[in-house]
Amino acid sequence: LLLVLPGCIATSVLFSWTPGSFDGVTHSMRLIYFNIPAYVIRSLVALTGWSVLAFALPSAEGNTARLMAGLGLLFHGIAITFVAQDWVLAAEPPFISTSFGASVAFTQLLAALGLAAALGRRDWKFQDLGALMLVVTLGITYTDFMAGLVMWCGDLPSKIFWLAERIQQPWRALAVAIFILTSLIPVVLLMFARVRASRIALRFIAACSLTGLALYQAWL
Repeated sequence: LLLVLPGCIATSVLFSWTPGSFDGVTHSMRLIYFNIPAYVIRSLVALTGWSVLAFALPSAEGNTARLMAGLGLLFHGIAITFVAQDWVLAAEPPFISTSFGASVAFTQLLAALGLAAALGRRDWKFQDLGALMLVVTLGITYTDFMAGLVMWCGDLPSKIFWLAERIQQPWRALAVAIFILTSLIPVVLLMFARVRASRIALRFIAACSLTGLALYQAWL
């Protein structure tokens, strides 16, 4: 929570939608969503909820743990939808994407699974871990591809400018590298059961995925 305070204090410096700017954000959107008090409240609510779950869930047991996990998953789905817009896409208004929250959630899952594969003990069931990595990789690939396709086909100035900036060099080459590292290599290799069960193979795939995700954050 303390780490986010500088961002909340410096909102007028970090974002162009703050009062006095001209960035295509309508007056009604400023009143309802793009204003500093609403941004700070959304950020603090999300971080407080995540902090409570991080401390309370590991010590919970039985039905209490299952209830907290279910409610926590619901809370995370809602929170990440708003936080992804506020902390990333809000830097370039008026662009918004309703699927971006799901994309960020997939990247979180893939990063967590990649770290588990890279640091996992020998007695872990790596085949299950590999299967989860395959599902999440397919999820983020589909979500991002469809979002890009819809934006490109829609050809709306308020959306296409964001994508057009990121297909110029050197960002185009970076996007190709991200696709190869995060989607192509993992999907092809994880299709094989022997690969999913191999600790060494999963470590290699995890290294590719984590490197691709790091480049993806730079691309954004």
